[in-house]
Amino acid sequence: MSEKKNISVPFAVKMLRGYFSTVGRISPSLAMPMLRKVLLTPKKRTIKPPHQELLKQATKSSFEVKDAFFKKKLTIRLYEWGSGEQTVVLAHGWDSFALDFYKLIPKLVDKGFRVVALDMPGHGQSSGNISSLPHFKLIMEQYLERYGAPYALIGHSLGGAASAFVLTDTQQQVSKLVMMANPIVAKHFFETAFDYLHVSAALRKSFYVWIYKQFGMTVESFNLNKLDKPIASDDIFVVYDKQDEVVQALDVEAFLEDHQDIQHFKLDGVGHSRIIKDEAILDRVVEFV
Repeated sequence: MSEKKNISVPFAVKMLRGYFSTVGRISPSLAMPMLRKVLLTPKKRTIKPPHQELLKQATKSSFEVKDAFFKKKLTIRLYEWGSGEQTVVLAHGWDSFALDFYKLIPKLVDKGFRVVALDMPGHGQSSGNISSLPHFKLIMEQYLERYGAPYALIGHSLGGAASAFVLTDTQQQVSKLVMMANPIVAKHFFETAFDYLHVSAALRKSFYVWIYKQFGMTVESFNLNKLDKPIASDDIFVVYDKQDEVVQALDVEAFLEDHQDIQHFKLDGVGHSRIIKDEAILDRVVEFV
């Protein structure tokens, strides 16, 4: 969400900036509902021709999960391709959905894997309007509990973070974990958004208090640089871009410094979203898996 020079700011963003910087300072409680909506409501995406073609080839199913945070039932959509003995599970990122892996999935199927991809709450064909990293983690926990640990997990952005946190907090073990453009420190992820939206200090503080009350955990608890248990994967591959506009590369590099057994690939200028569509990068991922 970083802002580059010479790029015009949309009018809607300018209005939000004014609201969060003024009303957020004077009355954080009044501005809080709008901030929650902006940060926790995924955008609705259009299914484009590449998605439609992949969808035709998929076996579709779903399972139900209780949203423990907002006391609702969620229906989570699953898609499956291939029939290999080893399963690779894909977890997408924020404002994305399972079919965004349309370039990676055929490569994995061609290599002989069974591929399963999930739509997270509020994304794709899964139910719900509100979503978050705790929701992503909850869904991954429920999937692993119901279907067992796959051979490999591949996650992009929040999907990668959720996969890593699940593998530190459960008894599940995988052979391979791939994290692509993965936020390491959740608070830095939020602070980047707050800076972009000009959110006042008072409103930021109120938001973090609300997070703790609503989810029963602090935003600081989602920090891969502060893990007290190892990530339960035999091998881990991290792909990141030093110019990522969403994820701070310094956080990733600090994580890699503390975990020098982790394989990694550093990019320069590919971008946060395009990283799962770059053919050369995907070939490296498939080779690792």
